[in-house]
Amino acid sequence: MSEQQSQQESSDISENMPPKKVKKWYQRVGRLLLFYVVVPYLILFVLLGIFQRNLLYHRGQVSALLSKDNTPSDIIVRDIQVSTEGDLKVNGWHYLPSSQKSNGGKLKENEWLVLYFPGNAGNRARRLYLPQSLVGINFHLMICDYRGYADNPGTPSEQALFTDAEALWKFAIEEKGASPERIIIYGESLGGGVATHLASFACQNKKPPAGLLLSSTFSSMADAAANLYPFFPVRLLLLDQYNSAEKIKHVTCPVMQIHGTLDRIVSLEIGKKLFNATPEKSSSGVKKQFEELSDSGHNNIPVSVIIKSIQILAKMPPYRVEQ
Repeated sequence: MSEQQSQQESSDISENMPPKKVKKWYQRVGRLLLFYVVVPYLILFVLLGIFQRNLLYHRGQVSALLSKDNTPSDIIVRDIQVSTEGDLKVNGWHYLPSSQKSNGGKLKENEWLVLYFPGNAGNRARRLYLPQSLVGINFHLMICDYRGYADNPGTPSEQALFTDAEALWKFAIEEKGASPERIIIYGESLGGGVATHLASFACQNKKPPAGLLLSSTFSSMADAAANLYPFFPVRLLLLDQYNSAEKIKHVTCPVMQIHGTLDRIVSLEIGKKLFNATPEKSSSGVKKQFEELSDSGHNNIPVSVIIKSIQILAKMPPYRVEQ
């Protein structure tokens, strides 16, 4: 039966039905749509708005997280506590190179530091792979769990995470003696939004880091959320925007980005949107770089690729920054 015939028959049925029955029929269909489509949609919409931060921040909370109980005995790790907003302090770990067994954890003049901002789930005890590799090539690494995560007090939010990242930057420089030009800021997934903010903050304050490395991250949280929840107007709901595409315009240090083509959480397209917003070159003339990994998804970027990228930003042999 053709579409035209079907429409004609439907029209004939409506025309042949008594007016009261037609009205009742439409009312019945309207009620069904209301109760089985519109109401559930609105309920889900409201719940998404109310619980959005629970969906975004998977805190991995514990009562205490000491390095001596959670890290291998063959690496040097110090517990750190960073004063941030008011009386709030966030806990973290400072991984030291194997060559540095004393000096109170302070960096020597020529030593490198990586500030590591992880994704939205778990805590620092689940992120040992990168620090273990970096200390073996004489890097320091600092990681603080986000506010409200692990054994940290408070509640996470975009502004809270930005404030804590700035506090960690200040702590690394003022308390541990790190030089901004020997700090590499690394962020993955949600941490990419935090890392981009910190790099932008440092560059605008005329203390640019040595480089910014981003992995599996987004142009904005709104873009990432809209991709995951295409049937909801999440841009109207979202409290924490993490507009990295806007912030990265102020980043003057070298920028490298890594993204897997199989990423189903933050699509490659969204990652490239951030890269396209990145300045073509740093203030020192270093070209931005994007590495596309064909066999990687969101959570399985090879640590060897991350290490190599950090070494490139640090201009360490056998790697050199492309001019």
